Amino acid sequence: MQREAEQSKPANLLYIWGIVFIYFTINAIALFAVSGTADKDQAEQLILSQAYQLGYSSKPPLYTYIVKAVFYITGPGLVPLLVLKAVLLSLFVGSIMALGKQFRFTTQQHLIALASLVFIPQIIWESQRDLTHSVLVTTIAAATLLQLVRTRCGPRAINYVVLGALIGLGLIGKYNYAMFLTALILAVVSVPQYRQVLANRRILATLLIALLIATPHMFWLASNPELATGSVRKLHIDAGSFTAGLPNAAVAALAFLTPLLIFSMLLVSGPVRRELPKKIKPADSRLLLNLLVATLIVVATFVMATGAQQIKDRWYQPLLFYVPLIIAMLAMPAKARLNWYLGLGVGFALLVSVALVGRTTFAGFFDKYSRPNIPYPDLLTSMADRNWKPEFILAETSLLGGNSRPVFPVAVIQVPSYQIDSGSMSGDGIVVCETPDCDNEKFRGWLDSNYAIDARLLKFKRIEMPYRYAPSQMASIYFSRVSMSP
Repeated sequence: MQREAEQSKPANLLYIWGIVFIYFTINAIALFAVSGTADKDQAEQLILSQAYQLGYSSKPPLYTYIVKAVFYITGPGLVPLLVLKAVLLSLFVGSIMALGKQFRFTTQQHLIALASLVFIPQIIWESQRDLTHSVLVTTIAAATLLQLVRTRCGPRAINYVVLGALIGLGLIGKYNYAMFLTALILAVVSVPQYRQVLANRRILATLLIALLIATPHMFWLASNPELATGSVRKLHIDAGSFTAGLPNAAVAALAFLTPLLIFSMLLVSGPVRRELPKKIKPADSRLLLNLLVATLIVVATFVMATGAQQIKDRWYQPLLFYVPLIIAMLAMPAKARLNWYLGLGVGFALLVSVALVGRTTFAGFFDKYSRPNIPYPDLLTSMADRNWKPEFILAETSLLGGNSRPVFPVAVIQVPSYQIDSGSMSGDGIVVCETPDCDNEKFRGWLDSNYAIDARLLKFKRIEMPYRYAPSQMASIYFSRVSMSP
């Protein structure tokens, strides 16, 4: 009987993972159904994915490579982006579940880890709402930790190669992966059983694979410092104050973890129902705990070394995603408190599903609007002419440019925010903006310096439509046809 129960566990985990995938997929479908407007990060990817480049302004290239490959099959659109997000989030949760299996979690511990993920707003809310690179790099970071554990258990050459591939992909996925990797190395060095992974000569294969993947982008970074420093500027670096950013970094970490820590009190405040499972190896628990300490040290060192003043909570997503595993490993709840915790997790997950669509559908009721309320696709479709297809579109904002691409999939889209290598542009196109008559000095300067177009000489037409679910609010775009010679 015991053997049959043990054999049933993988099937149970697969069943749970299937529910997780369905949950994310339904949310993705619902988001498209109520709006159809690409939000900020989604619009960005619709623009950037027009070309393969070693780098995209201040953005690392991996997510855009994946999007472009998906669009090659599906064509550009919002639905593929939303489905890709659901797949990545499901893979992340799958990695957490696989880590729990490696750590010999009981069924209860698996459920505690999954419920704990729900109590991290950055994961359950922001990741579904609009994030891109953060979702990808968190998934890669979780897979890296999983592969490290697998490599320790089975130090075969293929495990070292896969570990190197994940490290290389992480480095071109998002730049704060380097902080996670540094913390992970420190944690590995501090645990003798895991230190053997580094002592194995096969680690050279890991380094070689990682370098082969990451080096082209690193050369691009070195060759384009003025473009690559965009992410650094967001940190508001002040070279004259190396400790002033520490309180901000601490507040951001607390903002990331506080809801989880508050709800996890349910698991530790009741009477102890059982001892810590003896199946969990001390080396595994030490690795996670040391990784948490190493992460805080790395973040503090980074802040002091750079003078960074503005660390946001989303930066911690690939740095602290494993905290639910620590809670599951240490928690000893009574049955009633465990049921409360799991019930709250399910309830919050369902509440998030309602809120994701409710923030758009009830915007008029609360008089609070978001980008999905703006009918960009409908406005841009009204601008289209069945008998004429533009060869290029010059848009004032990334939201206009990104939402233009599904409407005009063949046209080259350019916006001031990004530099896309589209080659020489010529033929007939459209200038489109949200500022009345494109009376925006920066945008007009961009048109003049890059395309020799004087917007003051153009005659703009206006299209106006009500916001979705808020007919009292109106959205307008202004457009004009233009021609450019080769």
